[in-house]
Amino acid sequence: MYDAARCIRQTTDSGYIAVGFVNSLDGDVVGNHGASDFWILMLNKHGEVLRKECFGGDYYDEAAYATTTPDGGFIVTGHTYSFNGDVQGNHGGSDIWVMKFDKNGMIEWKKALGGSGHEYSTCIQQHKDGTFLIAGSTDSDDGDVSSNHGKQDAWLVKLDDRGNIILQKSIGGILTEYITSIASTRDGGYVLTELIKSGESDSAGNPLNTDYLIIKLGHDGNPEWKKNYGESRLGFPNSIIQTRDGGFAIAGGSLSKKENVMDKVIQYDGWIMKLDDKANLQWQKFYGGLLSEQLNSISQTSDGGYIAGGWSNSVDGDGKGNHGLSDFWLIRLNEKGNVKWTKSLGGSDDDMLSSLQLTDDGGYILCGQSTSNDGDVKGNHGNEDVWIVKLKAE
Repeated sequence: MYDAARCIRQTTDSGYIAVGFVNSLDGDVVGNHGASDFWILMLNKHGEVLRKECFGGDYYDEAAYATTTPDGGFIVTGHTYSFNGDVQGNHGGSDIWVMKFDKNGMIEWKKALGGSGHEYSTCIQQHKDGTFLIAGSTDSDDGDVSSNHGKQDAWLVKLDDRGNIILQKSIGGILTEYITSIASTRDGGYVLTELIKSGESDSAGNPLNTDYLIIKLGHDGNPEWKKNYGESRLGFPNSIIQTRDGGFAIAGGSLSKKENVMDKVIQYDGWIMKLDDKANLQWQKFYGGLLSEQLNSISQTSDGGYIAGGWSNSVDGDGKGNHGLSDFWLIRLNEKGNVKWTKSLGGSDDDMLSSLQLTDDGGYILCGQSTSNDGDVKGNHGNEDVWIVKLKAE
């Protein structure tokens, strides 16, 4: 069946927590409630599975993001279409579903957030005062959602340490908006990337007409400033971080000029922007080969450079070493965005990296999904599996 990891984080004991979803009913998957479930994996530092568990109801439940908490536990956000099983309080359609776990992987609390329409979350951040900020989207104007500006709005929800709503805010206009990533800032606020699209998409589902915004929020969730970057090469920001100099780095994908005219195939490049502390552009660069690439995650390294990860279909340019179709793809940069090295991991089928994090030993932990069973990939159970890779320090 189809099983995928969306986010991985190192825990305080040097182990790992990975979250995503499973459709399977056999193999490593036990207790699927129906359709897809949240799947929570707890690993030790050697990659051995300590705990694996399904959470959900009889419909579609998919985890999107996790972050560790100072108490040694972790919190997971995603969405649910279910109304039974582990899910209580769904308001209709799909709701954002949040689950807080202790250090042993036991549920402390869980909440469904939304209205009668559809809500989805992309990420969650914890503030030092113990509150949580969830970012996503909504098309509701009832239930937990106080207003809607038209079509789909970006939606921010702030929770206390027991999951109670402190504030919520819809951001948008008459078009479709959603938050693609959010990061805490050192001044106690947040920075987020918001995508605005007209509704037109290419054959892969990527919006063809987009604007993207960078919005700085205070701790109270109110905007301090925002920048609109228009439709320059149609960028899709997937991950944002605050850098050591107080600025920001954004990784994603961008419409490429590498168009296959005969087959009318639209190609994408990996794309990184570096901004100063007021979101003024310092540099932006595009990475890849002849075919398509996308970056889904970025971190800053100890030397001031960057490591970004996603997937690549290319066998040339920055995609050298591809094993076939799409590979996990890592690109290591200096502080100016110049390539130090690239690495492709995978087999002869599709392997797509969703998340990476620097680890306390100087290496990297990666997760995503794989349909391969050769090359770097061993032990595929059938169709698409969760694939987790640990790399040593450089």
